[in-house]
Amino acid sequence: MARAMLARALCLQGFPERAHREALISVEEVRATDHPLSICRVLNFGQCRIASMTGDFVAADRAIAHSMEVARRLNAPFWQVVGRFLEGKLMVERRNFVQGLAT
Repeated sequence: MARAMLARALCLQGFPERAHREALISVEEVRATDHPLSICRVLNFGQCRIASMTGDFVAADRAIAHSMEVARRLNAPFWQVVGRFLEGKLMVERRNFVQGLAT
């Protein structure tokens, strides 16, 4: 989780490439643990938001979809709702305001 938050800080400081790299590493590290629910947390606080913040909407779509798939598989309603929020936020960022706000 610390690495995912570091990625966001790097992005906000103007280092998008380093931020993206740290976000990817955070996902790899959490996959190596026996804590599958942490994948949702790391994806949502790291990769999903970094991709969106840097305008990489394709990567944001993939990260959000991955997070929601894990949340569904683990029956984690909170993280499913967070995923829906991020989907709506991404729609708004793509200027699809009506559908994004409805989501």
